Amino acid sequence: MRRAIVQRFCQTLEPQISPPRSFASRASGTLTTVTISKGSEMSTAAHEFRKSILDPSAPPLIGPLLNGIDNVELLSMLKFDYIFLDLEHSMITLPEAKTAYTAAQLRGKPVLARLGSRCAFEVARHLDSGAASILFPMVNSAEDADFCVRACRFPPFGRRGRANLRWNGFGLDKVKVGESSGEAGVRHRGNTAVSVGIQIETVEALNNLSDIISVEGVDFVFLGSMDIATDMGLDSLESPLVRNTILDAGRMITERGICKGTLTATKEDLRFWTEAGFRMNVCLANKFLVEGAEQFLKGREENL
Repeated sequence: MRRAIVQRFCQTLEPQISPPRSFASRASGTLTTVTISKGSEMSTAAHEFRKSILDPSAPPLIGPLLNGIDNVELLSMLKFDYIFLDLEHSMITLPEAKTAYTAAQLRGKPVLARLGSRCAFEVARHLDSGAASILFPMVNSAEDADFCVRACRFPPFGRRGRANLRWNGFGLDKVKVGESSGEAGVRHRGNTAVSVGIQIETVEALNNLSDIISVEGVDFVFLGSMDIATDMGLDSLESPLVRNTILDAGRMITERGICKGTLTATKEDLRFWTEAGFRMNVCLANKFLVEGAEQFLKGREENL
């Protein structure tokens, strides 16, 4: 019985009227000034991160993708803009993710969490624990995208439940947002600080892209080259068809005024996609490890 209730909660949210379009800070490219006079610094970093995502004139962002939490703090000390914590393709648990969020925040870095599902219960737990941004994989329709946005927003813009935890300094944050303060300020800050991303990685999603990016509250779109290639029946990410498909989708996303990003496996990739207007990019931390190890071993062999 209990499992059935949890499954129903994870699968759906009560249908509500669409969020007021005035909520989207993207329209003006700016966010209301947030002042935190006491409490944690978490929301300040998250708010600045979202400002950079929404501002088309801001410098491109780059973050390392991690499948484990061991090096979160170390990489947070480098000049990355954010940390990409991959909970979709890893065994990272919620307690481990919370440790990662805390470690990154101590170094002033926001953490983008890519979750493995759209379960509203899980989304709330990660936001409560300190995730600055949520990226939802396998978004194939406007209905999917709308669910994702609502799971991250407090009413009246969504269905996220309220609790005083890490996201608001355990209730100690004293917040003023524009003319709103007290509880109204905290709630407004929670809605404007969290950035919501959706991942496009199937042919179905590409066919529905116009409708998907019309959903209010989507802050950025990540185009997953690996899964797009796989769904197209191609083995190579370097296929001109894959690259041109992502470029075409990127132009449509830009016309909508939404930030876009993709995987940049090499320095050449980063240069190419940045010049193409992709501002929310990710590199592979495992690649650093492999390349560094190979270089070290090559040096050892040369000295033998």
